[in-house]
Amino acid sequence: MARGGKTKGRGKGSKGQNRSSGEAYLAKNKQKPDVQVLESGLQIEIIRPGDERKPDLQATVRLNYRVGLVNGKVFSDTYQRNEPREYKLEEVIDGLSEGVQQIGIGGKARLVIPSDLAWGSKGIGEEIGPDAVIIWTVELLEWW
Repeated sequence: MARGGKTKGRGKGSKGQNRSSGEAYLAKNKQKPDVQVLESGLQIEIIRPGDERKPDLQATVRLNYRVGLVNGKVFSDTYQRNEPREYKLEEVIDGLSEGVQQIGIGGKARLVIPSDLAWGSKGIGEEIGPDAVIIWTVELLEWW
């Protein structure tokens, strides 16, 4: 048990739980009319397309985003902190990189990222368990 009597890893789910809930979520989400399923398995819903200038893999991007799990738990929110973040697309998880390359400056999308395009069977930290599907609502503010 972790400090404070909480079970270590509580809330991030077990590998089996995450796999089954993630697969169910992906199956249901892809039925929505505005959701595109890319060849990689990434599911993307364009909320606002932005302009025609889209970043490539070598770009550095400034983003606003809300990131969570299929159970509704949000673990990172730049909107709430009012602090957009900068990333090199070649250094982020594959699903985020691929999704951000689909929108232009000013664009916003909801990305449902299968675990193999995120942190896979290992998960990361205390928030994201193994085989977790990640949901990013992301807005591309600028890129260079």
